Amino acid sequence: STCQQPTPQTLYQTIDSILQALLNREGGAGLEQTLHNSIVKASCDLLSSLQVVLQQNTVPGRYHYCFNVTTIVNIAKGIQRTSDSMRNSPTMMQLLWLHEAERVVSDAICRPDDTQAFDEVAG
Repeated sequence: STCQQPTPQTLYQTIDSILQALLNREGGAGLEQTLHNSIVKASCDLLSSLQVVLQQNTVPGRYHYCFNVTTIVNIAKGIQRTSDSMRNSPTMMQLLWLHEAERVVSDAICRPDDTQAFDEVAG
């Protein structure tokens, strides 16, 4: 049996909660709400795109692909320990999120065609 995919609203709420929990740990300042919302949306869009473009299948090199909420958690962990001053810079936080997304996803990709597909998704 397969798991049912969450609705877009459920996925958004889940990722929103994860980011709030991770970014507010250890007394760290949370993100400004507009920035937080844009990172949540970007995370949802990235995950949805990865699940379509880089589906797990029997193509050699793709059988291990499994992009899910854990992918987003690993991205969030990469931005978790940023300083309060960096959190106050939307540009720096967006660039750091993109860097972490590239790092986390690229670590799982092993085919050049898939790397190119990811680059197109990440834009």
